[in-house]
Amino acid sequence: MSFSVQSGKSYRWRVALDMLVMFGLLACDRAPTDASADTEDARFEASERGVDILENLPAAGFGTSSLRVRSIEAVLADKLDTYAACFDGLNKRVRDSLDEYIREVGSLDAGPRTDAPLYRGLLQGIYVSDRLIEKCRRQFAGMISEVPPIESLTVSSENYIAALVSLRDDSEQAHYYFEHELFKDDGFSQGRLLHAGVSKHARAYYDASDTFSAALESEMNKLAVSQLAAIEEVDGHNATYWRLLVMTQARQLIRVLSDEKFSVVEAEKRTQALESAIKSMALYVSGSDDGLFLSVWRPVLAASRNYLEAARARIGRMRVGEQDERGDQTRSNQGTEPWLQTGTEDQLSWAYEALLRSTEEM
Repeated sequence: MSFSVQSGKSYRWRVALDMLVMFGLLACDRAPTDASADTEDARFEASERGVDILENLPAAGFGTSSLRVRSIEAVLADKLDTYAACFDGLNKRVRDSLDEYIREVGSLDAGPRTDAPLYRGLLQGIYVSDRLIEKCRRQFAGMISEVPPIESLTVSSENYIAALVSLRDDSEQAHYYFEHELFKDDGFSQGRLLHAGVSKHARAYYDASDTFSAALESEMNKLAVSQLAAIEEVDGHNATYWRLLVMTQARQLIRVLSDEKFSVVEAEKRTQALESAIKSMALYVSGSDDGLFLSVWRPVLAASRNYLEAARARIGRMRVGEQDERGDQTRSNQGTEPWLQTGTEDQLSWAYEALLRSTEEM
């Protein structure tokens, strides 16, 4: 199997988790009535502590079953946020550095090229300090002892850290070799041996990273489904509901589209679902006569539609079999928004990040 650049799996998880925590636990669109104020305060307090103390609370405008779901979700959301924060802090820099290395040496299957590529700086991003690794290890270990357990993340996070450490140790030697151009002295003989080690551990890292990412995605989807149900039961299809649905579907869609050979049929199915959710969200927002409410939501709606267009362009590019051309990114005259080739993975990733930023800034 030939390995090529695989940078598409490095999009951020934690921002999406922050929104799950906020939307699922707070249901912030509905102001409590006087009759429900005390219960509402208790719900927030229980959610923040992540403890289920809700059995004896009186129902005041919403069912206790929703409250219990939300307090349990507070624990799950905290656990997922811990996993996601470490993963975000490590994975992108490592995968980007690996991708750069693969582009320069040619592939993981063959040895390093000898036609004077730019070797300086290669693999530097893979060096992760022991302090950061131990911090994540401690946090992951703390998650194991918390209820409810998430077995898939317990195993995949341990395997991910182990694969990262092995890759880092081999890459450190290779980085020194290429950075000091020692290949000029031995005709790449040592370089080929070092490359073999990097190649072996890079494959293992890609597999461990993808497995961890898939486990995180699965748990986030489960959490989103239960939170959407809880919001619907309490408040119906309000703005919080539609925004959480849109962001969940946007995240699921980019996971499909970031695969090198994704299913066009599956991608189109998810794109249509996202389009429907965006239209429903826009219809809900447009029904308000509150100027401030509309101004806050306008950037989110625009970013959602831009992301939908980028996804369609990505599907169209795959349908005609066009390959991404890396290195063609330039800056616009404004100096803030990058120009990216239509339909590329880079354009899709940028549109997704812009959508996340729009929700962060609300």
